[in-house]
Amino acid sequence: MIKKWLIAFAICVTAIHVYAQDSAVVREYKKVFTTYPYSDPNPIPTFTNIYPYFRYDGFTDKPVQKEWKVVELENKYIKLMIMPEIGGKIWSAIEKSTGRSFIYYNHVVKFRDIAMRGPWTSGGIEPNYGIIGHTPNSVTPVDYLVRKNADGSVSCIISVLDLLTSTYWTMEINLPKDKAYFTTKSFWYNSNTMEEPYYHWMNTGIKVKGDLQYMFPGNHFLGHMVTGPSTSKTARMYRFMRIITSAVINHTTYLANTPIFLVPTGTMMISVWPVMRVMKIKPAKRYGYGDYRSKA
Repeated sequence: MIKKWLIAFAICVTAIHVYAQDSAVVREYKKVFTTYPYSDPNPIPTFTNIYPYFRYDGFTDKPVQKEWKVVELENKYIKLMIMPEIGGKIWSAIEKSTGRSFIYYNHVVKFRDIAMRGPWTSGGIEPNYGIIGHTPNSVTPVDYLVRKNADGSVSCIISVLDLLTSTYWTMEINLPKDKAYFTTKSFWYNSNTMEEPYYHWMNTGIKVKGDLQYMFPGNHFLGHMVTGPSTSKTARMYRFMRIITSAVINHTTYLANTPIFLVPTGTMMISVWPVMRVMKIKPAKRYGYGDYRSKA
């Protein structure tokens, strides 16, 4: 009788162990980054298109060692690092067989006066919601929760109230248990009785060298100032939507091995493909910047 119970117990432990191996996992911890902080908040709101937000006007060239909250999603293929205190950015996406991130993993947090409220930092995947540009919540803390799903996947859901439009947005970052990709699913809701502008773009950083191959379908581009036939330069496609008391859902998949960005990783190439499941366009902007000091 005891032997039967021991066998049954061993089978249960083995099943639990196998399930744990097959399921994706989520962790929360603190990580220290070399940080060039921002400061000096203006006590007076800016009476421009970012009202009622205020700007930060203090920047420095002196780094500090600062702890940041990290949410990590991991399965047997890839590992994601999410920074809820920096706008909910997906900071890195590591392909585990090579140990390389297939989006730009910036090891330095260096804020510079670029965004609507001032501070902005490069790297990762930056969600933007609001009216234009790097929106007010791009580097400030967002609300978030983590979730283990019944299908074995794990999620980190970030959200914020946009004060420009008094609308609410959320984004679910989901990592399946057994796939070499992750998805983002955005939900934007306007509960006002008035029309509000809807603007959304995902700003993805890809670390490049001279042997990068960039392929994007289409034969025209829309730039900041001009439009024209598509060349080696492909610019972003703006998407504005006028919504009255409604909601918009945008579902994007980031695959680690599909032919769009070919990112060299030493002995092999990793390809990255953002797949948009909303509207019949694939908006994109390609931009570049050089190394400076701590490669920020």
